[in-house]
Amino acid sequence: ALEWGPTFEVSRVLDYARLVPATSTYADVGAVARPTTGLRLSTTFVLQTFQPDGLPRETATRTRANVAWQLTRTLGLRTIGELTQGTDRAPTSIGSVLLTWLVHPGTAAWIGYAETTTLGVRPFANDRTVFAKVTVLARP
Repeated sequence: ALEWGPTFEVSRVLDYARLVPATSTYADVGAVARPTTGLRLSTTFVLQTFQPDGLPRETATRTRANVAWQLTRTLGLRTIGELTQGTDRAPTSIGSVLLTWLVHPGTAAWIGYAETTTLGVRPFANDRTVFAKVTVLARP
């Protein structure tokens, strides 16, 4: 019903832009809960740092949440929310909703919406997408 897993990595790399050695770190922790057979909740937090020798540290974070709900055998709904920010960029929010109707593999329909928003003093949408897709498996 609940699973989680952390990851941590440290490496010495070359910063090709500045031609100096650097230390790169990556850490994440994620958790998945399945309170019912049709509902899946997951979340992930990622922290990355990049420290070129003799220069300031650069930091980036990402927090992501995903809810997937299988409403019926053929109908499913998924929502994703993500917040990213870093040393050199403004906080950004990404959200999406996807409705799926799957008769069988090869015959399905999807309707979705996604939006990327730059947060800050005056939030503004960078990108909005609405889409629909249908595939039909035709057998001879």
